[in-house]
Amino acid sequence: MELESSIKDAGNGLKAVRVTDRKKNAEIIKQFLTNSNAVPALLSENTLKKRGYTWNNLFDDINDYILKETEKFEQSKTFENTVRPLCTSLLHHCVAGSNKGKAYIKCDKITETSLYILKDNRLSKAIGDSYLNLLLKHVLPYKHYLGHITPSTWKDLLDVSISTCFSTVYKIDAYTKLRLILLIMKSGKENCQFVRPLIESLSSLETYFGLVASDKKVQDIVIEIIILLLETLSSECRLTMCRFIESFMPSLLKFYDQNKDQKKKTSHFKLLNLAVALHHPLGRHQNEEGSLANNWDVWNKYLNSMTEIICLEVNYLQKNRKQNDKSFQQCSYFHSLAASVFHQIFKMSERSENDTETPSKRIKLSVNKNKTFSDLVNELQQNHVPWLGIVNVYTKLYSTHITSREYLLLLNCLQLLLANSSTNLDWDMFKELVCFVLESSNAHMSDDDDYKNTLLSLWNSCVRSCTSTNSSHQAIHTIMQGVLTCNILEYPTHLIKQYVEKEMPVTTHSVTTLINIFQKFYSKCSCSDFRVKCLAWLTAGDSSSFCVSRVPELLLRIISNENITLNLTCNKNFEQVRLHDILFNSLEKCILFSEFEIDGPTIPPVLENAFEGVETDTDLEQQIHEYLKIMLTDNISKRLQTHTELSMAIKLMNVVVTYFDLLIKLNVKTHDEIETLDIYTLLVTALTRMYSSFNTLLENNIQIQYKVDFLQLVNQLLASEFHPILTGLVRSTIDADTFHSINNILNTEVQVDDDDIINIGDEDEMNIETLKKHCLLVLAAYCRKHAEYREDISKLILDEYEYNFTSDTECAFQCIEMLIDSTVQDPPLGLIFTLMQRMCQKLYRDSKATYGILKILLKIMDPLCSDDSSMKDNCFIMIKSYLQLCEDTYYPPRVASLIYECAAKVIVMSRKHDCEVAFIEHILKTIKCNVHSIRLFCCYLVKLINHFPEDKINAFAIDLLDIFLTD
Repeated sequence: MELESSIKDAGNGLKAVRVTDRKKNAEIIKQFLTNSNAVPALLSENTLKKRGYTWNNLFDDINDYILKETEKFEQSKTFENTVRPLCTSLLHHCVAGSNKGKAYIKCDKITETSLYILKDNRLSKAIGDSYLNLLLKHVLPYKHYLGHITPSTWKDLLDVSISTCFSTVYKIDAYTKLRLILLIMKSGKENCQFVRPLIESLSSLETYFGLVASDKKVQDIVIEIIILLLETLSSECRLTMCRFIESFMPSLLKFYDQNKDQKKKTSHFKLLNLAVALHHPLGRHQNEEGSLANNWDVWNKYLNSMTEIICLEVNYLQKNRKQNDKSFQQCSYFHSLAASVFHQIFKMSERSENDTETPSKRIKLSVNKNKTFSDLVNELQQNHVPWLGIVNVYTKLYSTHITSREYLLLLNCLQLLLANSSTNLDWDMFKELVCFVLESSNAHMSDDDDYKNTLLSLWNSCVRSCTSTNSSHQAIHTIMQGVLTCNILEYPTHLIKQYVEKEMPVTTHSVTTLINIFQKFYSKCSCSDFRVKCLAWLTAGDSSSFCVSRVPELLLRIISNENITLNLTCNKNFEQVRLHDILFNSLEKCILFSEFEIDGPTIPPVLENAFEGVETDTDLEQQIHEYLKIMLTDNISKRLQTHTELSMAIKLMNVVVTYFDLLIKLNVKTHDEIETLDIYTLLVTALTRMYSSFNTLLENNIQIQYKVDFLQLVNQLLASEFHPILTGLVRSTIDADTFHSINNILNTEVQVDDDDIINIGDEDEMNIETLKKHCLLVLAAYCRKHAEYREDISKLILDEYEYNFTSDTECAFQCIEMLIDSTVQDPPLGLIFTLMQRMCQKLYRDSKATYGILKILLKIMDPLCSDDSSMKDNCFIMIKSYLQLCEDTYYPPRVASLIYECAAKVIVMSRKHDCEVAFIEHILKTIKCNVHSIRLFCCYLVKLINHFPEDKINAFAIDLLDIFLTD
């Protein structure tokens, strides 16, 4: 109490009449905040418990002190060098101290006070820099404050931050001002419907960018701001953005410096790529519908200037590229930019050749020598850096513009690259390009003799290199699998020989290739001698080579006396999800969809496997079973006390269980026959031993990375869709001790720093929090099917107290997703919805978390509301609360659209009930909102809402009159 009284007295002393008394108390408070942890701890405790003197009280006292000191700052001789630094120190230490103790000062206090100072020219001159830095360093970087800032406050903050750029009263530099603007834009865009404020800021930003464009220090920040504007506004006010970007493009082109850091150049290329997409969505040419420019003559000159930048960057990459340098591997934006620009330049070159105007009136093309796609292929043949990436993107984006002759030229080039391949070739990209070319060209070129000869050369080059286990192994086998689908091979004799003579390593990729050979040439591969040799190849190595994916399918093909085929059936999917992707996840498609240049989403078939019964070779089947017996017996005899041993054991269990599952699905064996096999008994024992060792190693003090590896493998086993007898088996062999060990891990106390969150899959950070998350995922996988302890475990993993919602929302969402798909037996929807209600209550201010909640809610609304009227009512209440926040322009468009989709579902589900009226009114009202993408989405949702009463139809028709009018 004495300490609290001291700090409270000092706070009151800040309002003293005498200057010396105020300064004395200010120094006391500064000492309290900087030299001891006792006062910050006391203030944090009081703030959290809402008692006594708190951080909020101290913040008010400090602001009163600042206002008092600024009353006559012009006449003060000590204000500049003494008073202002002291005021700044107190202000920043106060907010920083509350942040450190997670006892945050009320957000509206900070924003209202900051805006009051920054909107007053005189106060801004006195202390404005301090409040700008406060926002930049101690408020906007913190997630807690972002959700508490209202849409109107975001707009005010943006307006104030932009006004500082044109004011002379601030001492902070242009770089700091632009950093603040960028932070406000990013945060505002992610937390509310921020389209209108951004549009209104364009004119001022354009003016200021012109003033500071020559300052190299600010160029990277300017680029980031323009990227944000393009991503947010291109589909909202496209012509305005075309004018904006064209007016500033001369400066943007000058920003290029080939000696810049590669990451900074990547941002520059991203901006230029967005500018091209704005004018030419999905590659639309100047004279095609869907393209747009403020001034085509000016824009075409900029395109030619971009080719010069591309040529300079190509030369730089070829001269400076170092083998295995990751910074040069991340050039996707440059590849995309180059492909998009060349696509337009080729058309311009074509128009130039056909132009009847005099040469002096034609647009002068740049020094770029590439005028056709064939020229790009020639560049690729000379040097694959960076042309492999450019051609790869070009082929994927503009395949319909590539002629058969050009495809043939490209295939010949790729075949030569493979034949003369060097170790620094990007094999993943090479594989993507070759496979896409095969897929795109085969349908219309399969009868061409030159095409066949080129493919044969490509095949032979692959066969010569396919036994190597270096970085090219996966790519080469994937390419061979693609060639096998092209029907140009009579029989792959040389490749078969490498399998038979055991020269081929056993890997997932080589196994897949052999499976494709069996399927393609079954009549020639069906002899018993060949199948025995394939089995010998597969089993020649140790357990690590045997336990690779797709081995069970290969085993089935070896024993099958007929060619196994899959019957493909179709499932329906939700069309609205695909429309959401078009409008909010694809800038170019959104532009074209909003201009009626592409159709709405189509529903691709979702393929399911339906196996038919097959006959098998009994002798081969017995050989396989004997080998599996040996493997399982050997596994049972091991103590499984090392990372390698247990990992191999879990993988082996997965192979054997998957093999049994295929036997049942193919009607080779019934589940009763499976249970009578000796190998099944061994499998039960092996699973029990495996889980026992798994439990022991979880309890041991080994590296967390190893434990996570085990958990991921067990998760894969439990999450797989097997026959009911097998899903029961992989669960029934887990004893209670394993669950106790997992529970002990979950009960471990963890201190999570909001600013240092570890996400699942982060390979660089393996700590106890990561381990807990993987434990929860294993338990969720276990609960997908009926099993012992399922009810208790479901309650555990769907308990809100298992998650720290400041960091664990993604883990909670992953657990829920695992428990709601169509293959889950009796999903615990009640528990799931209860957890989602709690998440909604705690995280409704968090747009990212709300997006996850709504995605799940859309999936479970139908089954959730079909039986339980109480859950249905609660679900409707949740959606209505979200709708109210949407009406106040909270939530960014991609989140708001999901809320309106939920509302549309409510309307469909609640026919003949009064509650639907309010939801209908919300959607109809939103059709005239300020955000074009939301308007489009709500118009589309109207097709879900039929059976309108006559008055609603009339009102809706009136609303339709101007829904597509934009400023």
